[in-house]
Amino acid sequence: MKEAKARLPRRLFVRISRSHIVNIAHAVRVDQDLVRVGGKELRIGKVYKRHVLEQLPG
Repeated sequence: MKEAKARLPRRLFVRISRSHIVNIAHAVRVDQDLVRVGGKELRIGKVYKRHVLEQLPG
């Protein structure tokens, strides 16, 4: 996952957990623990939470 993240443009993608990288343009909704992308809600990992909330305004 680390290698995949390194290949993606930083300003367009954010890693939200060990298993998920999200395109910022497709993030519909963000709260303290979840990011909604399309019809799915993905949990934000504890380690990534601060960075995600800085990158994705609620």
